[in-house]
Amino acid sequence: FVSMGVVGGIAGSLASELPQFLLQSLVTPSWFWSIVSTICFTAPSAIGICLGLFWAEELSRHSHRQLKNILLTHVIAGAIAGAMGGGTAQIIFSIGDSGFFKDVVMRTLCWGFMGAILGAWVSRSIPNLELKRGALGGLVGGIIGGIGFLMVVFVLADILGSLINPLLADVFARFIGMGLMGAALGLSVVLVEQITRSAYIKVYWGPKQQSQVSLGPKPVLIGSSPQAHVTIPSKAVADIAAAVVLLDGKIELE
Repeated sequence: FVSMGVVGGIAGSLASELPQFLLQSLVTPSWFWSIVSTICFTAPSAIGICLGLFWAEELSRHSHRQLKNILLTHVIAGAIAGAMGGGTAQIIFSIGDSGFFKDVVMRTLCWGFMGAILGAWVSRSIPNLELKRGALGGLVGGIIGGIGFLMVVFVLADILGSLINPLLADVFARFIGMGLMGAALGLSVVLVEQITRSAYIKVYWGPKQQSQVSLGPKPVLIGSSPQAHVTIPSKAVADIAAAVVLLDGKIELE
């Protein structure tokens, strides 16, 4: 989750550079276009993180789902989270005088807001990770990632700006910052799931290769179907061979 969060954040940040560059070169700077420009950065970055965490969940469960059929919803969710978080941050930043509270505290809370939306959405893909717990993990990860992002952008960009082209320094600092954001989100969501769960199944795929699936009121499905939470790719196994559920402190197998 950490690795895929990093990859998603960096890839999304790099993908955002072209629309930002076009806006800055074609549009006269204004309050409205500064918000649009920020959204053009945060939305692709959030899409990258969302897809990275979704992909991590699929890999951890050895999923055999046809990803092309379900990627669009994750793209939309990432775009909404990035647009809302980035747009809100830029609106706050453009109002009133600059200062530590506005430039750092409020911006960080806006990153947390974006993380909460992403965490809530990712929770839909993780069995028995409730929406509120996913949102909590995303909020914590967003705040931590936001602090890291601001430190990287402010500190690293200044250091690199004296060594290389300032424009390249800003680009480099941004994608490193979004990589940190993705890592923090991935780590926080997984930690919240593991800390708050009551029971889980451990699946042994082979030597030194295993994964865990949290148990709860939502049945964990086991079978050969790509829709199963634990997919066993064998024709000898039924599409849905078993279901495991945790109810009233008791684990039941059907």
